[in-house]
Amino acid sequence: MRLPKRLPRAVRRISLTPLIDIVFILLLFFILESNFLRFGELVFNIPRQDQPGESATAALDIQVFADGRIWLDGQALQPASLDAYLEDRKYDVQTAVFVRAQDELPIQLLVNVVDILQRHSLSKLQIVELQE
Repeated sequence: MRLPKRLPRAVRRISLTPLIDIVFILLLFFILESNFLRFGELVFNIPRQDQPGESATAALDIQVFADGRIWLDGQALQPASLDAYLEDRKYDVQTAVFVRAQDELPIQLLVNVVDILQRHSLSKLQIVELQE
């Protein structure tokens, strides 16, 4: 008796097309369902050349140096003590604030100072370059 020869099985290859389709559909789903958050913004009042400046007597003048020093009313402060200083003085919300920043100032230090000012409702601020 002669047994029939088994034909060699064809090697099945996994098709990547359905996998690619599923990945594309999932990617499309996640893009459409994701929420692009808008993080907090800092609003800066940039003076125009035709605007007259605020009077220096009614303004708060803060000088911020690259080494982390902050000068306010003739006192050297650290960013942590600036918060306590403003809390003690309780400035009016209409007080104009001039933040004079040194040229090589790290931007994070400037953002921290502006954040402290905004926590005390001092939002009428202008950032200008510190003339040495």
